[in-house]
Amino acid sequence: TMSPSNELLCKDSIDRFDVTKPNGAIIQSRDCNWVRLHSFRCDFAGAAENCPETCGVCDISSSTTMSPSNELLCKDSIDRFDVTKPNGAIIQSRDCNWVRLHSFRCDFAGAAENCPETCGVCDISSSTTMSPSNE
Repeated sequence: TMSPSNELLCKDSIDRFDVTKPNGAIIQSRDCNWVRLHSFRCDFAGAAENCPETCGVCDISSSTTMSPSNELLCKDSIDRFDVTKPNGAIIQSRDCNWVRLHSFRCDFAGAAENCPETCGVCDISSSTTMSPSNE
């Protein structure tokens, strides 16, 4: 269970947990590092509950503990970064313009973290255009 403390609402669990894929298959003993590798894993039951920071589902009331500036939460990086493809291959020195060319690149580890606006993974507390309701 998650702590009622706002400071802890947006912290990923350090424990291992099971997740359930949309097809009902259970994947045992995973952690937030595993979820972080592919953003679609946040859709697996158990992932977002254990990894709210990784999955961008932090409670709106905890927004002040998330970042010194909420405006920065949904801005693409202007820096170059490395990404890791699902097969483990590392592609060096890419930027958000490169990610933007093909949406599947958002699933590469490192892409969504550096290009949240491009990949559509902005946290609810970072945007005034999104509904304040989590439903």
